[in-house]
Amino acid sequence: MNNKLTFHQLRRDLDLPVPGTRHFETWSELCAAAASGALTYPFIVKPTNLDGGWGVRRINGPDDLRGRVDYSPILAQDFIPGRDLCVFYLCERGEITGQVAYTFARHGIRFVRRPNVDAFSRAIVAHLALDGVIGFDLRERPDGQVSFIESNPRFWFRMDVMALAGLDFVRAALMKEPLGKGPPDGLELRNRGRLFKAAVLPWRLNWLERRVIIELARDPVLPLLEWLGRTKPAGPFLPRDQTIVTIPANVTPY
Repeated sequence: MNNKLTFHQLRRDLDLPVPGTRHFETWSELCAAAASGALTYPFIVKPTNLDGGWGVRRINGPDDLRGRVDYSPILAQDFIPGRDLCVFYLCERGEITGQVAYTFARHGIRFVRRPNVDAFSRAIVAHLALDGVIGFDLRERPDGQVSFIESNPRFWFRMDVMALAGLDFVRAALMKEPLGKGPPDGLELRNRGRLFKAAVLPWRLNWLERRVIIELARDPVLPLLEWLGRTKPAGPFLPRDQTIVTIPANVTPY
């Protein structure tokens, strides 16, 4: 599930909505396919076994093929217009026992409900008889249609925020407790920078933002360093022009 090619093959076998995907062993093979018209611009290239967005590039035209990537094999996927959608599930013996879904708003994240995505995800969870936590990244078109992009078979960044929202995945998994319903559809959580600025007018914060502010105040050093840009992301170095992030640049992913 952590391999993007393997996950693509699983989605195809289960007849789930996926973007068109091609597999190449070398950058030269990919460039030749693009030159022959076998790939349609724009498309996304990515490694099969890295996470966190490392090595992901959007190819808008032939000029973007002048460079190269330092990994192999390479996946090329159709670019899906729309927005990113993230869903995470707590599973037990092939059944979903709790979930959360969110999209990226202008200055943070927006919690949403997506029953159609839950139905697709149940097919994966049941097929693999999953136990524990699994997440999926999707693209959602303006008309509501979705495409599964990749899976994240692990706990994820900002689990603390989800716990503050009433979704303590870790406790529920360890104690075999039911997961709460979580935030209502449409609730937004501003990123840390916006929260720090909004804290001077606390009556404008929603209940979740107030909880996050209180939690950050317990140990403010790391959040402050992150806000000031004094921390570095973990992972291999990649030049900015070789990595794309489809969420707005001013959003801190929770």
